[in-house]
Amino acid sequence: MSGQENDSDVKALGSQRPNQGDGGTDSTAQLDSGLVEADSNDHDTDPADDNDTDHRIDDGTKRRPSRTLVAGTAAALVIAGGLAFVILTDSGADMDYDSNLAMIRTHSGRNMLLDESPFRDVPMDDLDISDSSPLLGPRTDYLDNTNGNPEQAFPIEAGGQFRTSCEFSHFAYDDPLVHPNEPGRAHLHMFFGNTDINAFSTYETMRDSGSSTCNGQELNRTGYWAPAMIDGDGNVRIPERVVVYYKGEGLSNASNYPEFDDVGAKVYEPRMANIASQPRSVPELATFDGGEDTEFNFGCTNNFSPAPFATGIGEIPNCSGDYWLETEGQQYPTTRTVLEMKIMFWNCYVPEGEDNDWTRWQPSGNTRGSWYYSNCDGQGGQAQGSPPLADKDHYPNLIYFVNYVVEPGEDTSRWFLSSDVDGSDPDNPRTTGSPGSTHHADWWGAWHPDINQEFIDNCVNFNNAPEPSGCGSGYLSDGGPDGSDPIPGRALRYRDQYDVPGVTESYRVPLATLFAELCEPLDPAHSYDPEVPMTGGYCRT
Repeated sequence: MSGQENDSDVKALGSQRPNQGDGGTDSTAQLDSGLVEADSNDHDTDPADDNDTDHRIDDGTKRRPSRTLVAGTAAALVIAGGLAFVILTDSGADMDYDSNLAMIRTHSGRNMLLDESPFRDVPMDDLDISDSSPLLGPRTDYLDNTNGNPEQAFPIEAGGQFRTSCEFSHFAYDDPLVHPNEPGRAHLHMFFGNTDINAFSTYETMRDSGSSTCNGQELNRTGYWAPAMIDGDGNVRIPERVVVYYKGEGLSNASNYPEFDDVGAKVYEPRMANIASQPRSVPELATFDGGEDTEFNFGCTNNFSPAPFATGIGEIPNCSGDYWLETEGQQYPTTRTVLEMKIMFWNCYVPEGEDNDWTRWQPSGNTRGSWYYSNCDGQGGQAQGSPPLADKDHYPNLIYFVNYVVEPGEDTSRWFLSSDVDGSDPDNPRTTGSPGSTHHADWWGAWHPDINQEFIDNCVNFNNAPEPSGCGSGYLSDGGPDGSDPIPGRALRYRDQYDVPGVTESYRVPLATLFAELCEPLDPAHSYDPEVPMTGGYCRT
């Protein structure tokens, strides 16, 4: 049905966050004899256009068509957090991609800076990747930013470095890899990258719709997510930024070992997904050689210098927001204490099977630095007594660095992850193990394949030895020893910053608000107790 067919339609309007600019679109849901149309992007003003198959924006590119949804048995108008929208109900919640996305787009903590991107619903194959593309930009944007996030710092290592910075996107009690098509089934997740990812997302929806909070925006519609970080006062913390490394370490860099055959990182195949990993949190080794398995760890830092811990630890440490002021006299927010959460993924891939089967990822062999050596196929030799390696392909060493601001006067002694909460008994929620010990993260690739090839060739499989080198935050070729003498190449467009130094509202949102907006419409089995923040860590588990 078109947007003009029923004057009695119930419509729900999303809200905008005042301090996040004036971008944003209204989320609408329409009720008509059991049929609901919920589309947060397309607004059909032509009643004759019943097929709704060729929406276009000002530059003539096609938009994703809206979809008509069929209800189960009933519909309900839900008021949550001061926002009204229609949810289809049938002994709980009956939703699909568009209705779930419409709900997510109403939540007040969401990053709305990219809502008006003209490319947010342009299919991947139609995106411009020429040198004049608006999704590519000058390298000076990274050097000249004044936000305070240190984009201008570059790796000073011997090649194999590509990284992209991302901003927070949204929260949801969803996990489209572990609990596909089950909204509310997961603990609360913090999503970055693709702005539209939800419980019903598929590789196709990620690839061809949504913007992205990462450098290059729609050129990188990858879905990235991790458990939400919750402080002891019942606020969900929003990271000041997330840095994602795609590194070519050891045998994952073809230029490091030319004497070996078939080494080096490959370009990601369509539908590839990765989960790091079965929850396991271990300390980082002081030698920086890595461990046999994936490492998850935390540290206190000012984005450059760890303190007071020399290396990461396997649980959330007590970071003081006054540390840098008291020890070095550096004023907030110029220097901010940051709780850094680090996630390292396995990068050896068993060739046979379905590409969206994340269990096909395996750890490196336990020799010569293990994870950093990327001994996926045994070409580099095995430690004596180690089991033989299977034939596995090399992919980039994938790492997330997620940085949470710790304000002056506070510390992280009562912080925990949503995944730390055992919700099997709704009347008696409790944490399992030490805070942070259930640390994990998800990755679902949706890079533009040509851009993926470009950074694999020019960055991940590159080594400019003996000169220090690396591709920096968004460079698609080496930036030179300090970023000032780059090898000719392009850069991903510098994305808008969500975090505003010193503005509390840009990096925390009350858990009670998120529970009301994202869980209560799903008919949870329990309510949120503000005296027990753990009750908001999960929804329908």
